[in-house]
Amino acid sequence: MDTYRCDILIVGGGIAGLWTANRLLQAGWNVLLLESSALGAAQTLASQGIMHSGVKYGIDGSNREIAQQLKTLPPRWMDCLAGKGELDLSAVKVLSPEQYLWSRDRVIGGFTSAMAGKAMQGEVEDVPKSRWPEVLKANPPSGSLYAVKEAILDIQTVVQSLSNPLQGRTVAGQIQKFHTSEKGVEALEVSLADGRLIRLEAGVFVCTAGSGNEQAAVALGFGMEVTQRRPLRMVLAKGLPQPVYGHCVTTSPKPRATITSHPHEGKWVWYLGGEIAEKGAQMSDDDTLKRAKEEMESIFPSVNWSEVAWACFAVDRAEPRDPKGQLPPEPRLLAKGNSIIAWPTKLVYAPLLADRVIESLPGLGIKPSPLTDFSSLPAAEVGQLPWQQARDWRRL
Repeated sequence: MDTYRCDILIVGGGIAGLWTANRLLQAGWNVLLLESSALGAAQTLASQGIMHSGVKYGIDGSNREIAQQLKTLPPRWMDCLAGKGELDLSAVKVLSPEQYLWSRDRVIGGFTSAMAGKAMQGEVEDVPKSRWPEVLKANPPSGSLYAVKEAILDIQTVVQSLSNPLQGRTVAGQIQKFHTSEKGVEALEVSLADGRLIRLEAGVFVCTAGSGNEQAAVALGFGMEVTQRRPLRMVLAKGLPQPVYGHCVTTSPKPRATITSHPHEGKWVWYLGGEIAEKGAQMSDDDTLKRAKEEMESIFPSVNWSEVAWACFAVDRAEPRDPKGQLPPEPRLLAKGNSIIAWPTKLVYAPLLADRVIESLPGLGIKPSPLTDFSSLPAAEVGQLPWQQARDWRRL
């Protein structure tokens, strides 16, 4: 069995692993990233690509901690998108520079009051009807339409941009065995995509593998109780003539629907989250799609929904355990010896998670070594988006 050694081995090629690996490589570390399937697979490419600034989480006041934490992150992303930040994301496609908040409920005074307050603080804008997206002009909300400057990114181009600087530093393979001690992880036995079995050694192991963090937590003696999963059943609706981005809100803390739009097969696919996906996690595909169509017909009655094809996409949000089983308010790190298990908890938190990993390195007693050539190992490729993977499309 051949052995390969690096300074820092990152397990998991989602947004957290990719961002952290880039920052470490910039700082001169001999870093290698191990991915079991495809870069961005599972949670990252299944996200809606929203650069949350906290507005949605602060509407009803129930998530103030998350709202405050999120405010600091979008400016860092925007600098990167402009090519002047910590990482170069200037090749990333921005689908929309803003998203909208609106309601179909006739009586939703709390929402209106909250939006008025946020408008006074400059967090949202009351959009004049002349600037409404076409689909909302044809299906006007009850009351005002508000815009929030939260960009929607083509997340596949984010993953591609983050993978480019890591050429020769990603490897496709499955962990077969953890070798651990009281000092943390000593080595990993890995079955490569080309069939070889190798041993990977590192000064520091950082696991950012989403649901794969469960395996690391058990191997390091923490047990499964430090992790949680919050499932979603996202809905895809393809063949739409126009895009829309935003949240149709109600009196519930969860948006009735969160919608992002993505070019697909010459038209648009709407990617539906919010309560549609939350409730869908407890339902069958058939029942989820039926309910999603009913919701869309109610929110957008002028759309010809008989011409739309539908599909479901299941997502497991794998996170550190929260006492109430809710979204943790910030990135989390769990350390043992030379090993770190890390969760960003949200896409936009990736830069903050990388900060915290880097801040933990001085106490681990390692120094950068000369860069190693890992190009003989099979490289991990960028994964597909949900609508590129979906096969069971149906008309309802």
